[in-house]
Amino acid sequence: MQTTVKRWFTDKGYGFLHNGGDAPDIMVHANELKNCQYLRPGRTVEFECHINSKGLVAKNVRLVQDQPKAPNQRHSQQYPFQRSGYGRY
Repeated sequence: MQTTVKRWFTDKGYGFLHNGGDAPDIMVHANELKNCQYLRPGRTVEFECHINSKGLVAKNVRLVQDQPKAPNQRHSQQYPFQRSGYGRY
């Protein structure tokens, strides 16, 4: 499954993932993080969802790497004219 991080408590070593709608959040413990040591709210993760006596828990949690952003179009355009001199056009 994939979702985003809702809350993370670094000092306690656990947090919660969004579960969508009115469903209860999914608890995640730092011991289940596979490619990072902590999470930040808003980041996307992949995980396996399991049920224990306390509710939904995430296992084998992996942080999804951000996709590279498209280059800024404004700065990638060429000037329609030649520059000459020191700041003169």
